[in-house]
Amino acid sequence: MTETIPLFLSQLQTKGKQPKTISTYEIVLRQFAHWMEETAGELFRPEDVTPIDVAEYRRYLDVNLLQMRFVLDDWLPSSVMKH
Repeated sequence: MTETIPLFLSQLQTKGKQPKTISTYEIVLRQFAHWMEETAGELFRPEDVTPIDVAEYRRYLDVNLLQMRFVLDDWLPSSVMKH
């Protein structure tokens, strides 16, 4: 993993972003970097990311997030879902 993500997070902090926002960015960016490494089979390098990579990751999220939602819907009691 490159130093690009920590550098970007530092820039967000300098711009006055809230800690929770920065934490969310970190989680999302690290997940994307991990997906890229798994998909490409090599270390993540932001300069190598293409628009096609981003589109494929969005499709991956669409499928997997939908699956997670269905699992949660089945797993969580309906009383929890109403709150």
